[in-house]
Amino acid sequence: SKDVGRKIRTVAEQSLAVKENVQDGFTIIRQNLQQMDHVKTSYMQTIDGIKNLSEHISGIWEIVKIINGIAGQIKIIAFNAALEASSAGEAGKNFEIVASEIRRLADNTVASTKEIRSRIGEIEEASDKLIQFSGSDSEKIQEAWKLSQVIEDLFAKILQSSEASAESAEEIQGSVDKQVNAFEQILITLRQISEGISEFTASIDENSTTAESLNQTVQVLNNIVQRHQVSKIAGGTGGKKR
Repeated sequence: SKDVGRKIRTVAEQSLAVKENVQDGFTIIRQNLQQMDHVKTSYMQTIDGIKNLSEHISGIWEIVKIINGIAGQIKIIAFNAALEASSAGEAGKNFEIVASEIRRLADNTVASTKEIRSRIGEIEEASDKLIQFSGSDSEKIQEAWKLSQVIEDLFAKILQSSEASAESAEEIQGSVDKQVNAFEQILITLRQISEGISEFTASIDENSTTAESLNQTVQVLNNIVQRHQVSKIAGGTGGKKR
């Protein structure tokens, strides 16, 4: 029972250690789940920001179209102004130079808007790809978050099992300790009984010795009595003859 008690005590200590390890793992899983929740929220905010950026890019695209339209109208106005200046002769020569500069500025503006339009197209394409990739990553983050929840539930069940196992081990250890104490009491009682039996046996041996001595004494007395009777009978017979 003592050996079983030592083994049960070892099992109880191991169960307690397992429970503590599971508690630590459960805490880590819960912290990880909270971090995953923060990451998911932050990522969704990033996706929303990218979508807003795409909407702003579309707004810039509309502005570029307006600028491009204004530049085209300026070119037409400058062309008409140049025609009017050429027909005005010497008086309109300076105005023709100004109209030419305005037309050149309009051409530069149209060229710049083309480049801006090209850049905007590249940004829109990158933004669309980023949104697409972000959607895929968002699904993966969502799956990881759900998996973390499953792991958390699993650790919660393991924690409950380990706590129940530790409690059972403690109860078994208590029962075995009680059993050991009971066996020790029984052993003490058996020793007392054994000592009593030994004393009783010694008393019987002493009584046997006394009885044997008495028996020998009785035999001696019987012999004496018999000899006395024989002697008395023999004396009576001789007197009659005389």
